[in-house]
Amino acid sequence: MSKVVVIGAGVSGLMSAYELAKNGEDVLVIERGDGDYDMSGILSAFKTPPLAHDGVISGSLKRLFVGTSELSISPSLNENFRSWMTKFSLSINDERIKKSQILFEKFGGESYEIYARLNEKYSQIDFKRNGQFLVFTDENSFKKRLDSIKIGDQTQEILDVEGVKNELGFLNQNIKGVIDLKQNAQIDVQNLADALKRELENLGANIVKDEITSWEFSGSLIAKAIGKENAYEADTFLLASGIDTDLASRLGSKLNLIPSKFYSVDLKFSAEKIPSKPVVLNDLFAKITPKTDGVKITSGLQIGNIDTLVRMDKINEFLNALKPFGTTCELKEPRYRVNFIALTPNDMPLIGRDEVYKNLVFSMGHGWLGLSFAPASARLVARLISEDKENIDINELLLFSGFYQG
Repeated sequence: MSKVVVIGAGVSGLMSAYELAKNGEDVLVIERGDGDYDMSGILSAFKTPPLAHDGVISGSLKRLFVGTSELSISPSLNENFRSWMTKFSLSINDERIKKSQILFEKFGGESYEIYARLNEKYSQIDFKRNGQFLVFTDENSFKKRLDSIKIGDQTQEILDVEGVKNELGFLNQNIKGVIDLKQNAQIDVQNLADALKRELENLGANIVKDEITSWEFSGSLIAKAIGKENAYEADTFLLASGIDTDLASRLGSKLNLIPSKFYSVDLKFSAEKIPSKPVVLNDLFAKITPKTDGVKITSGLQIGNIDTLVRMDKINEFLNALKPFGTTCELKEPRYRVNFIALTPNDMPLIGRDEVYKNLVFSMGHGWLGLSFAPASARLVARLISEDKENIDINELLLFSGFYQG
């Protein structure tokens, strides 16, 4: 048994801690936040293109004029931003896109299996692999998608728009096409996090509230993680700190990550206006998650934006873009929230040991597919630590980790 300190209690950190605790490791999780996991819960590993795909940059420029693109870019002269954008642009090619989709489905499928097993014990996490509506508001993009679907593909079903309107809830106007991505899923993230914390407690792991600010070294090893409240010794330190790369920077490790801001809007709706399953608006990059009393709507990404303010002009711009496609209704008890994720330029999380400090392991940059990747990446992290492996010893890690994607 070795002592492992996990820095970060997001879903990837908790999943890694869970896998390590199952392996018999002595695990301590350091949680900086307030335990609020207010996320959409949409799992989109299947039939989903990477963020770096054809047209995404021109679409971002288009947003400057019409406000409807899946991402916007907040330019910066920062060296890390320039490096990230260069690699992001180079990732936009057919070979890379095809490889990414294969990896999404391989590791996303593994994650879904893990969620299904957890759901057998904790039904409140409400894992449902009941598909996802991919909705098109632009006829040309719908036709382009249809051209990519092979005859006999049973994983995607082209639906009759009129026939499916009742299942789309409030979103039922001016829709050009709907495809059911049958392999995708959803999960209740707050209940998932609560279940993982309960499992960790049952396995003898501990969770403490603190914020790690620096390190203490012993030669080429990290001896202690220094927090505001205490110092923590361990055999291995796992850094799963989301968009916060300061601790890595203090070690001289330059992680090719960039923060991205997005908004979520919770709305109260009557039952007939709630979609029967998650909706992804292909042409607006909006995601709509059904809840028992309404919906959660999440916006497109603002790459490089670290502004923590809720900008009502941006939220209104986003909601106004949805208006032509939804039944007019009063917004009841709206709740607005700013969210951040860390993106790699190739959509692959940064998993693996540090090149210098060998008792430091990274699990960061899970990005917009974080929920789909977290359980699978946690398994790789647990193998790396529990089996005392080097990165090069685990073929799946070399295949999946963003450290080795070029």
